[in-house]
Amino acid sequence: MDWNKGGTKPLRRHILQNLSCLQRRVRYDIKEHSLTNNPLPSYSNVVGMSLGKDNRIWLGLFGDGLYSADLSLRNVQPFTAADGSHPFANDIVSSILPYSADRLYIGADRHGLCEVNTSTRQCNIIADRYDGKNIFVRMVAKKQNEIWAASEMGLYIYNVATRSVQHFMYNPADPFSLSDNPLYCLFQDRDGGMWAGSYFGGVNYLPNTNPLFERFVPQGNMHGRRVREMVPDRNGKMQDVVLGYDNIAQYADREHFGSDFGAAIGRYANHINQGRITIDGKTIQLPQNNYGHCLHGGPTGWQYKVYDGRQLNDSTLQMCIFSPDGDNGFPGNVNATVTYTLTSDNSIDIRYEATSSKKTFINMTNHSYFNLNGDPSHDGENQMLYINANRYTPADTTYMTTGEELSVAGTPMDFRRLTPLSRDINNKQFDMTRNASGFDHNWCLNTWRKGKGNDKLIAASLYSPATGIRMDVYTNEPGIQVYTGNFLDASFTAKHGYRYPRHSAVCLETQHYPDSPNKPQWPSALLEPGKKYTSHCRYHFSIGK
Repeated sequence: MDWNKGGTKPLRRHILQNLSCLQRRVRYDIKEHSLTNNPLPSYSNVVGMSLGKDNRIWLGLFGDGLYSADLSLRNVQPFTAADGSHPFANDIVSSILPYSADRLYIGADRHGLCEVNTSTRQCNIIADRYDGKNIFVRMVAKKQNEIWAASEMGLYIYNVATRSVQHFMYNPADPFSLSDNPLYCLFQDRDGGMWAGSYFGGVNYLPNTNPLFERFVPQGNMHGRRVREMVPDRNGKMQDVVLGYDNIAQYADREHFGSDFGAAIGRYANHINQGRITIDGKTIQLPQNNYGHCLHGGPTGWQYKVYDGRQLNDSTLQMCIFSPDGDNGFPGNVNATVTYTLTSDNSIDIRYEATSSKKTFINMTNHSYFNLNGDPSHDGENQMLYINANRYTPADTTYMTTGEELSVAGTPMDFRRLTPLSRDINNKQFDMTRNASGFDHNWCLNTWRKGKGNDKLIAASLYSPATGIRMDVYTNEPGIQVYTGNFLDASFTAKHGYRYPRHSAVCLETQHYPDSPNKPQWPSALLEPGKKYTSHCRYHFSIGK
């Protein structure tokens, strides 16, 4: 029900209290403190209701049609057509959408999607049957001049101006079709995209600017991934600025689609030399899953684990994970959380926390691949990068840090001014870019001072001249790993049907330095029992260079 239109707050409470009693066939009047019978049929299972633009309450009953009432609910009457009939008698009316002062759109079993003119009392059936069966519309929603209907037979979109109907259904041969036909609910987000919840196929998303459905099919719970990020460009057009797949099944399919797109990385982001750590004089061998080193917590790191997700409010999602003692060789039972918050200043705020039963190493980060152009299928090197760092940690041919901290001055590693990636990303004369086929290195942030990071200062920035979108990174971490998608090779089809070529995106991973467990001169990532690991990263989006 739309409580923002019509009546005062006490009156709204009065209406709500009245409606809550309908199934018991009584009405409680808050002002008069009295109970009265409600003139509804004996079988009064109310499954749909709405406050019309004519300030009448409209009720949809399970098996007994459409009713209307005044705001006091003292006069409840079945809807009667102009010819005196009751067109919705014995029908299940599950959704009622007021469109104008005299027009309703109804979602029902036998009547499907139906337009009702309350002035002329005419009923116009828009769609009611498919393949000889009732389509049973469970929810109706409005998007601009369109009426969207979630039905047992897929999605119907009715254009009010042209009176045309589009019908979308599941197609097993089309990965961009609906994931399942029976749809139960619809929701329009702040970016104009529409979400459709299905019975067996999870959630489907149709972006405002894209005719292809994206599928989100939970498997037990949610993987800790950022799957899409919509940002307006300088012309107000929404752009998806992170790489990824069309559904969760692809993220989970490590054999065919293995990647770290958007992943929450743990226990230890980046490399650990030869997979060995030492705690209290004891050497512990970890898996060696990358050039003889342990990368991103091992071959079954947290990026491949299922997190328990909780939506704390309209703007905050918390992902929790338990990592048992010995997980990929790491000691200690670890409880970790990643909290994502959408802020009012167009930021994505990410906070990490963890506790452990034993001494262990924790270094978490986010591994989103950013292309601020919105189209990562052909260009990423045009993006401009700024890093607030005077020094970087060089690495050998196996991507392992040497333990040195070198000055960026006079080298391709100098991004202290906003600089196009294309300037040196393909530089074969410089060891770092030649060995990595681009950038895949850690910078020592100037925002880290005396063992503490200042997350009020910009640590790094990424800018697209094509769209005008700028992303500023803030963190309390000492370092940032910049990875320019050097291993992408356009060999697989990803989100929106794109294939991602090399250098089509940039990862800006805030974290402790690589291999810090074996580099005592660097900030320590050791977590002791009774202490809490915390890390903070914020990605802020704006327009302008």
